[in-house]
Amino acid sequence: MDGERLKNLRIKANLSQEGLAEILGVNQATIGRWEKNKNSPDDDMKKKLALFFKCSVAYLMGETDDPAPLDPQNKVESRIFKDPSQVGEKVLMIPIVSGVKACCGNGNLYAHDVEWEMTSVYPIRESELIGYSWQTKDFKIIEVEGDSMAPRIEDGAWLLFAAGIEAENGDIVVAMCNGRIMVRGIEFDKEGGITLRAINESYLDKKVREEEEFYVLGTVIGEVPKKGFKLIGKIY
Repeated sequence: MDGERLKNLRIKANLSQEGLAEILGVNQATIGRWEKNKNSPDDDMKKKLALFFKCSVAYLMGETDDPAPLDPQNKVESRIFKDPSQVGEKVLMIPIVSGVKACCGNGNLYAHDVEWEMTSVYPIRESELIGYSWQTKDFKIIEVEGDSMAPRIEDGAWLLFAAGIEAENGDIVVAMCNGRIMVRGIEFDKEGGITLRAINESYLDKKVREEEEFYVLGTVIGEVPKKGFKLIGKIY
């Protein structure tokens, strides 16, 4: 790996070492070692880097000065090295919320005018979001803390959620109630009442009162762990 070339690509993409580390699911020190040529990523990680920076692995390795993806001689290699958009596959760059966490507890309290900063992005193939991507493009990733949704959602997980998808019975949502951001399963009764349900039995369900300020920020689509995306589904 040509560490200086990787560093230049990262800076050109307006990413910090920490930001790139979050996208790749590694720690910042690992990025630092790559850029200082003290270590080199494995073959799978090289392909992931090449895909993200839209270049060839050979360019990352310093074997060519042409950043354009190579035109391999067989179709298998072509599917590896070509930009996904060139083979009908789109990659969505999902913004990661920083400075705000959703609580899998009783909710984190924030001011109503708190700004959601987006300091980095996470690449997800559009095909992994079949059934959702056509409804909305307003996806975000937020870190959660607490264990009210364990074992389905663990403390520290990154959740992909989407605004613009109407929540249905049993959906897991990122919601704000009286200024507190929380993650809960949602249930609607016949009278229009709302109950927020936990998975962890040590937490009580919460009935949203009419006088409380409550709204859904987005429906949770899945978890984005450091080793890849996985769908979560409904609470029941």
